Amino acid sequence: MSKQLSVGKGLSPKLTLPSGVKPIVEEKRIQLSIPLYEAREKTKAKAKRLPPHITEKLFQYTDGTRGWMFKEFERWFNAEVADSRIFCLFGSGGTGKTMISAKIAAAEEKKGDCIMAWHFCRHDNTSDNTITKIIYSIVSSVKETLKEYETYLEGNDLEKESKSIRDPKDLFNALLATPLSKICPPKDSFKKLIIIDALDELSRESLLAILEIIKACFPNLPNWVVFFITARREQKIVNALLKSNVNHHEIELTNENHLVDMRAFFHKVIRKFADTSFSFDALEQNVELHFGMEKNSLEGKLTSLDGPMNTSRKAYDDALAIIISNEPRFSRIVQMIPIILNKELRQDSDNLNTLFEQSKVTQVDLGKILINMFGEGTLNGNTITEGAVVPKEVKGQ
Repeated sequence: MSKQLSVGKGLSPKLTLPSGVKPIVEEKRIQLSIPLYEAREKTKAKAKRLPPHITEKLFQYTDGTRGWMFKEFERWFNAEVADSRIFCLFGSGGTGKTMISAKIAAAEEKKGDCIMAWHFCRHDNTSDNTITKIIYSIVSSVKETLKEYETYLEGNDLEKESKSIRDPKDLFNALLATPLSKICPPKDSFKKLIIIDALDELSRESLLAILEIIKACFPNLPNWVVFFITARREQKIVNALLKSNVNHHEIELTNENHLVDMRAFFHKVIRKFADTSFSFDALEQNVELHFGMEKNSLEGKLTSLDGPMNTSRKAYDDALAIIISNEPRFSRIVQMIPIILNKELRQDSDNLNTLFEQSKVTQVDLGKILINMFGEGTLNGNTITEGAVVPKEVKGQ
């Protein structure tokens, strides 16, 4: 079965795909996944393989958003008969292009390595954004992914010989296009992805050089090498893609796209304000900042949420009142929560002997709390007596 890539196991029930976006391929073909919802610890584990500044982008992701984008990318990548080998994501500054690149780069690879290399361009790091550095950065990543490629380079001493090459196109062909064309296609996947993020943040010289490589050298690569590129929509970038003999597929982060993601973002943000009063002005500013929107562009447009939120809060309060009336001890348990969560109850020492002595005091205090709540007796097999809790396994000793 051919190797497949998947970005997103499905959209939130609240979200819908924009018109024209085709559905995901059948689940059984998915080999690599980027879920829309993920535990923070799992994201931390993935982030270890990425540069620190890109790790930050991963944690800026709002669960449930960008599903329309990941679905479209999945449809493009999983097409066994490809009509294009470059996927270009266009968007203005602050619209989340690098975050999307980071999510793809941090994908869960279940079989083989679909993602072969990446390079994240930065306007504030010019030393790493020269065309030579970009080429060698990609070469280094490909060597880690494809051992046959690494063996070919070493066997032909290509990296040493390339030191004298000055033309970027010749350097790209010598270190990437020619060697990748010489080795056998990978058996673990029918496509390998190279990510190049934020072309527009390159210096003019580096940008022109990489655009020349796109036009002249990308066609020299084997068909199983594909690219994910992000940039602002600048005419020189568009022209380079159009003039290349490699077809490209493009998608743009527009306001219409943002509306889909805002629905998921609202669910996350509003939860912070659900049990207290808040300012709709603050909510509007939060959304504008998160999505890089023009200041005050949402002014007064979210107040229609006030009615539904109050209705939801009232339904919750009514249900809580019924529970309290039917179970008197429930309110006493709720009153204990602030005490249990009190930071002063956390251990203040790493010394085992100290903690052991403190645990005796804690046991007595816990016994008193439980007696006040439930009276003397047993609870889940443990004996509760005045000032102590005796676990069932030590009863009678």
